Amino acid sequence: MAKSARSLILEHTALQIKRAAGAEATDPGELPPGFMQLYSYYKPGLEAGRYSIDALQTISANGQQKTVTNYFSNPVPTSLEEATKRAPPLPPFPGVPPGCTKGVQAFEVVAPQFTLPADAVHSYYPPDGHQDEGRVLPHIVFDDPHLPWERPAGSLDSLVSDPTGTTPTAGRSTLFGDLDKVATLDPDGRPLFRQQIPWMAVVVFDPSELALTPTELKVLSQKGALATPNADEIKREDSTVTVNTAAAKVPITGAYPMAVSDYLNLPPANRVHYEEGGTFEFNALQKSTESMKAIFPTQALTKSLFGDLSKHKYLAHVRNINTTGMPDAGVQDDGLYSIVISHRTAAYDLTQPKTQIAHLVSIEFMDSTTNLAGFASDPTSRVGLVSLYSWTYVALPPNPVNFVDSMINLGNTKQYLNPPGIPAQSSKPTAGSSWSTIRKPLLQRLQNGYVFARYRAQTGEETVCLNRGPLVPVTIPPHADTWPGNSNFSTDYQILDKELGLVDISYSSAFQLGKTMAIADRVFCQALMRVRAIVYSKAASDTFKTVTNQPSKQELATNINSHVNKLANLSLSSPVAPVKWSPSPPPQIAPNFSLNHPDTRPILRQNMIKHVLVQASASDGTIYNEFNLANNTDWTVVLSWVLDKLFLASIPAHHLIVDPSHLPMESMRLFHIDDTWLDCLIDGALSVANHLDQGDDQGRRHVKMGINEYLKANVPPLNAFPPQIPCYGILIRSAVVKAFPDLKISIQYNNDKSAPDAQTTDDGRARICRLTNIDETTLLCLLDRKPEEIEEIQFSQPHHQQRYSLGNYLNASTLEFEPRQLYTNKSAIPPQPSPGEVPTGWPTLAKKTYTNPSHPNDPSPIYNWDTRCVQVDSLAKQLQQTLSADANLYNDSVITSVVMGLELNDPSYYLLMTRPPNPSVKVKGPRVIWTGTEPPADASPRNPTNPRKRVAKLASGGGNTHVLIHSASGGPNATIPRAPSRMTNVSAVVQNVISGRNIPGLALGGPSAHFLVAVYPDYATKFPAPSDPNFSIATGNLYLMDLIVSIRRDSPADPKINDQLREITVNIPINGKGQTDEPLLENYSGPGATMLSNQRYVVALNLSATNLQCRVIPRGKDFQAIDDSKTDELSFTLSECYISKILKPTNRLPPHGSGPAIKGIGVCNVGHIEVYQVGNRVVFGTEQKHEVYKANRQDFDPATGDPL
Repeated sequence: MAKSARSLILEHTALQIKRAAGAEATDPGELPPGFMQLYSYYKPGLEAGRYSIDALQTISANGQQKTVTNYFSNPVPTSLEEATKRAPPLPPFPGVPPGCTKGVQAFEVVAPQFTLPADAVHSYYPPDGHQDEGRVLPHIVFDDPHLPWERPAGSLDSLVSDPTGTTPTAGRSTLFGDLDKVATLDPDGRPLFRQQIPWMAVVVFDPSELALTPTELKVLSQKGALATPNADEIKREDSTVTVNTAAAKVPITGAYPMAVSDYLNLPPANRVHYEEGGTFEFNALQKSTESMKAIFPTQALTKSLFGDLSKHKYLAHVRNINTTGMPDAGVQDDGLYSIVISHRTAAYDLTQPKTQIAHLVSIEFMDSTTNLAGFASDPTSRVGLVSLYSWTYVALPPNPVNFVDSMINLGNTKQYLNPPGIPAQSSKPTAGSSWSTIRKPLLQRLQNGYVFARYRAQTGEETVCLNRGPLVPVTIPPHADTWPGNSNFSTDYQILDKELGLVDISYSSAFQLGKTMAIADRVFCQALMRVRAIVYSKAASDTFKTVTNQPSKQELATNINSHVNKLANLSLSSPVAPVKWSPSPPPQIAPNFSLNHPDTRPILRQNMIKHVLVQASASDGTIYNEFNLANNTDWTVVLSWVLDKLFLASIPAHHLIVDPSHLPMESMRLFHIDDTWLDCLIDGALSVANHLDQGDDQGRRHVKMGINEYLKANVPPLNAFPPQIPCYGILIRSAVVKAFPDLKISIQYNNDKSAPDAQTTDDGRARICRLTNIDETTLLCLLDRKPEEIEEIQFSQPHHQQRYSLGNYLNASTLEFEPRQLYTNKSAIPPQPSPGEVPTGWPTLAKKTYTNPSHPNDPSPIYNWDTRCVQVDSLAKQLQQTLSADANLYNDSVITSVVMGLELNDPSYYLLMTRPPNPSVKVKGPRVIWTGTEPPADASPRNPTNPRKRVAKLASGGGNTHVLIHSASGGPNATIPRAPSRMTNVSAVVQNVISGRNIPGLALGGPSAHFLVAVYPDYATKFPAPSDPNFSIATGNLYLMDLIVSIRRDSPADPKINDQLREITVNIPINGKGQTDEPLLENYSGPGATMLSNQRYVVALNLSATNLQCRVIPRGKDFQAIDDSKTDELSFTLSECYISKILKPTNRLPPHGSGPAIKGIGVCNVGHIEVYQVGNRVVFGTEQKHEVYKANRQDFDPATGDPL
């Protein structure tokens, strides 16, 4: 199971709490950071096979003794056949009655044999597609330390003498071991062996060595062994192999898929001799349908590789390491990894790169196979070997680019997350460079991490916008207090860049991403809904009790005695003369208990805060901090989900890195984290399940406040620091990450005296917040400290993923090998360098040079140039002589696989990046989520059915709205008036046509009007009749109101009408400079217009000096045919309108003289123009006028906001 993005922080905090409670600083068996423990093998308790177990108990009491054991009675044979098949009776056994059989429980230990589990392999080197020198010895790393020794490697009767001359006794459990001169005994008195041969081996092949000819393929196919490989397994063309790939269908690794039964049905000479494992086991395997893969090298090559299995005891060992500073590792994770190394190198005599294939093969019963009579007598005969795992890589000529060169290149190319080569903000572009041709405002946006993206406006048109993700190359300053705390639409987070005239959708896209991720997570949605429901219901209940003066249960229980006494006194009091008449009390206005009442809303808000804090608390009354018992388990789900997003968990990579050029291959990029971007993502996620609250969604704000209480609270009992939240990080994209997926990172901070690879810093904080591999070539590291607090960063190879190779140099004639000095005397080990001191390197011994002998079978060299195999036994003897030269340093009589692994290990390198210390830097304060400014008590909506804002809260000055714009550093911290819409020019054309000016290419008069327009408030209960002043809009309300602009077809749809509608422009008069008519609106600064039902159209607003122009245009099209019912209705809502006072009172009779004249009303002329496409011409219809009436009255109570 994948670890949480916050696993490092959570495990570190748990460890600190444990230590604060008095636990030891380290567990007794815990390895210190930077240390590893090596084992020559890790033998399982039981190897794979069939076993039996029985139990016997002896009871002694008062001089008497009785033996008790499990037994069962022998059933009477039901047939003669059954009686003859029954085994002969066993001899008597203590505690078993005559005629009965001792109870024996049979069981089988199962282990992989023909295939490996999918998660068995931790890593391998060189990885797929990687390039490295021919002298490299490929190896594979397993997560299971027992795996290489879970099966015996050879036959039961095979024995191998150890270098000391001591021969072990026969037996499966002691097979192929080396005894020390003084044998160590286990608790059962059996000798413990220093090493054991694994049942698997890594071998390197040339593709030509595994390529079967079409004739060989045909023969094997006829025997039913070869299945047709999948398309992705077909071998690609290779310059070194001339095989008809279309006919032969050779898998890319040379491993052919088949069933185990098909493999074992091959002739014995063409497969491994599994009969050696026993008749019963072999018969069972012959029926197995398990899938496997097999390779078919020649018998001669197999004999040279596996003729002597004893050398493989040096090629597998186990490493126990401390994984601190490695991707996806825990704080105290000790990694036990088994490693199997190849004893064969790749091709060494290369002038050009060459593909090599590495196979992990089973060598079970390989000794019996190679010792069969006639084996390898025919040099062309082939034998099938079981391939457990395979991969390909490319061998290079000597001295290629290596780990050192790659890490140096990463260090030289490090920069902030920007396109390569972009000049720093503090410097000017080089004259003549491509960057010097870019305008300064545009260059600044690119330097701030922005990219240009395709953007489709609400009108359906495509344009360009700015976008970036949460990882930015600059520090983002805090946003202004006017930044929204909540939003129901992502457009609230769009920013207009005045200098470029482009919209920045970064925060808008973050909101939409958060909402999408939340909706996709059913568990989170359900938990959030339950939390919000319980908070709202409890807060509403407490609010009603407060406004109605209902006593609490505690008060009722306290005063119940006095209430009972009062009732008793009433029954005992003297009778009172009845009153025949009493004056009626004065009428009273019923109190308004609505939760949206301006006097009630603040009470509800405080109660919601109280109950959110109750849900966010633990059972002991403190804030829930993930290490105490929560009051509400749903809150733990919500909190964990939000905190994971602060650690960039589950955020898609194309949102983290918005352009591939920002992180090219073989690059290192530094970045800051944009808190505002993550705030918008969290706001989008918490916007779901808001069906209980009003439009201002105070519940969402209070949930954020509850999360902030966690972020601001120190974790008891430490009380030293709040939760660590990342603000800075590093991205590495390189083949080095693929080659070493557990690349280790160590960090040294200012004023920190502990070692860089220690688990914690001096102040008790974790060094790294998150370290993970995004993909096989990309590593992400997150830190909670600013770059000014970092003194050095070190990247190093992990202990279990180092490179193994034969010597320092290898070609067709020469091998150079430089042994390392190993120590068995701890006091002789050179002192370790202190923190900050550069290590001097591992001490080495005299370099030895070997030459290619004239005779290929000369046993003296440690390498066979013909077979490309390491002569491991010869190398072990020479290492024993070299290391034992100084007994004060090394004193051991046996070379184990641990020693061999250390000697074949390439040097371990690291990259160190340093910067001058800055001890005066200020520590970053707690990270909190933006909740917006707390609204004043009187700004809450009053009418629960039609919430409005007070007119008194409108800003004066012509009705200009304000949006946010970038500062020089790219942050949202300044406001400017809204720039003209991109449709302003078109609107000017419309206005010119209305005033009678002829515009070239346009025509007047065109088709007759097909639509009628009416305007009325959204709370109206009837549709207004045409020219009826009884239907009017009130001007005395103290609230902004929503207006319905009704646009309906004048006549039913007619298929014969082929007019193509481009737009309908509705001109609503406003009280602006130069206005001569009665205005309907004082100004307009509301959120905009929304289509009611016909979503094929959108509304664009343009504000001129005298009119608010509402343009209804087709979505994504230039024009729309109106010959069907799709355009019967184009009505929309204009939100939060400020109705103007009556400037020119007029008297107007109702239609047809149906009543007296209505005096003092305002008559506004709202016009509409229909624009059509006729051929290649744009035709504007004549403006149609529609009267809309205003009246000096109030429709809502100014005190309560209720309808009158």
